[in-house]
Amino acid sequence: MNNVEFPINSILNKQTKNTAPKEIFQAVCDIIGKHYESLGFRYARSRPKITLKNSDFEIVIAFWSSGSNMAGSYVNLEIIGHAYSKKLAKQDKIDGNTFKGFVLSHADFWTKINTSNPKGTIKTYLLDGKLANERIENYDYAIDKYNCNYNLYGVTEEKLGMIIQYIDKFFINQIKELVEKEKMLKFLTELPPRSQLGRENERFCKFIELQFNNDSDLISIMTEKEIIK
Repeated sequence: MNNVEFPINSILNKQTKNTAPKEIFQAVCDIIGKHYESLGFRYARSRPKITLKNSDFEIVIAFWSSGSNMAGSYVNLEIIGHAYSKKLAKQDKIDGNTFKGFVLSHADFWTKINTSNPKGTIKTYLLDGKLANERIENYDYAIDKYNCNYNLYGVTEEKLGMIIQYIDKFFINQIKELVEKEKMLKFLTELPPRSQLGRENERFCKFIELQFNNDSDLISIMTEKEIIK
């Protein structure tokens, strides 16, 4: 687990029921931002987000809150992530479109098949790993969902460490690995049928063409999952 320490003068060390939600939210974003700056990300504080550019992807993760925040009880953290392929961005420029290489979003990583659970079981987990909801649907498969919202009121160093671990596990690390065929196969295998990737499967299919030259194994599982027809 990531070890997180609140700065000595942080408002998070002295939260009360009267502490303004925006102060808690900003303090959390600053700690997350500082953590990722040490890993090569750029942190923008005014509209909190972290950005990483490497040889394959540009990763942008923004942190949002809510107009429904309430001092003493609720401070929302919402995590919105986007991944931009460098290869796809070059093609977009040639084609004259404005997608700038966009290929996947956070939502594409936070719903996964779980073969160990009974069919129809839907489990939803919070950012700190806590099971938030469980229900049964009429599906011939079971899925785990991972919520991108979390209540920061009363957040502890341990909870914030779990949130950072969650960001790493369910978005950053998986994105970085998707240039490897075996990792891409694993990603596709865990997707529920008929998934809509990056809002437009056409974008994802173009990425598979550019990155993997339409590898037959990948095309086969994408067809099976009805990502392509």
